[in-house]
Amino acid sequence: MSLDSLVKDATLIKKLNQVKEYATENLLRFWQIHSPHFVDHGVTHCANIESLLFRIIPPHVREKMNEYEVFLLLCGVWLHDIGMLAKNEGENDRQVRDTHHIRSRELIRKALPEIELTEDERYIVGEIAFFHRKVEDIGNAKEVFETLNGSVVSKVRIRYLCALVRLADGCEIAHSRSSRKLMEITDLDEEAKFHHEAHLHVSAVDFDNISHEITICLRVKSQEDALLLSNFLKGNIEKELFSVKSVLCENDIDYSIVKPDITIDALAEEMPKADIRPKSMSLEEKLVEIEKRTGYYPSMVIDTDPEVHIFYETIAQTSKELQSEIISVLGVIWHLFMDKERVLVTLNRIHDLSGTIGGFDVEIVTVVAERKDFEEFSRNTIKKGEFWSKLSFLRRATNDKFFNKKIQLSWKLVL
Repeated sequence: MSLDSLVKDATLIKKLNQVKEYATENLLRFWQIHSPHFVDHGVTHCANIESLLFRIIPPHVREKMNEYEVFLLLCGVWLHDIGMLAKNEGENDRQVRDTHHIRSRELIRKALPEIELTEDERYIVGEIAFFHRKVEDIGNAKEVFETLNGSVVSKVRIRYLCALVRLADGCEIAHSRSSRKLMEITDLDEEAKFHHEAHLHVSAVDFDNISHEITICLRVKSQEDALLLSNFLKGNIEKELFSVKSVLCENDIDYSIVKPDITIDALAEEMPKADIRPKSMSLEEKLVEIEKRTGYYPSMVIDTDPEVHIFYETIAQTSKELQSEIISVLGVIWHLFMDKERVLVTLNRIHDLSGTIGGFDVEIVTVVAERKDFEEFSRNTIKKGEFWSKLSFLRRATNDKFFNKKIQLSWKLVL
């Protein structure tokens, strides 16, 4: 059974098939014309999103869905990436990708007269395409839009449909988005190689609406690759999930945990190891590398001698998860900022306060680490617990906007 089987009306079935056929024949098979190094945004990608949506939406929710909403949702799936084809003179591929959701909305609304959608339907499907990227605030999507479906007035939950496509698109990370042969014959840069290889290591993404878990199934060669991919892929899906979580919960879909299921296999392909020379890297290159290795892009950086202060917004949910994340992030920062004697990491927006810390409000908390302690830990001279005890944890005093007053906290390592 598939999601399109929920559409029973003959007129809607005909229109949906026409949208799929037109997109497949005239648009999606050409999307790579100027960006062959990007992972798949074509027919297979859209078909996989449709399949993911069927698994994301619990059976009891699917049973109650309005078929007109399902029709519009699926039109959004098959048209959300068509902006990848639209390249203006003088633009590079990155500029196209970063704005493709805007271009998709414009094409859907103004440039595809061959598609048999009404003006209102083009508006709704255009919104789905526009808000499928997390750079846009889902709260700006209209919550409910009333439109005529034939002679019947239908209430369409636009924000909900946008949230579904965003999460499904973010979870479409399995091996079908790339190809081992493409990796062999195409001259990809280091960033593109990393993204293609990351997808090729994902066997599946699973959804359990009972335990509220999204599981990333990984097959990797080593613990080092497991840590790298777990941080990167888990962080990306968590960002997508938490950008739409409240909208989905309002509609009886609740996922709270993203976790990796790792298989270590000596015969698996090794993740490409970038030739990183921190001393020759710009600050921007270092920040991109932090995102690649941790899943987080710093919101602010203060780089002074003899320390660097990194700010980012964590989405860790438990104390153990957060502490493991802090140690991992510190390791990446130490590697990239080798000239620093001290690293400060300020974590903002910890979501589940009681579950994460249990004892004090950590809306903003700063971790201070010294290089000499980290070097001992990396050489296994001291164990993780002892290294953790050498860290300092500071909290911003109430109403202290600029963090001038610091309150030291005690935080034991959860084993």
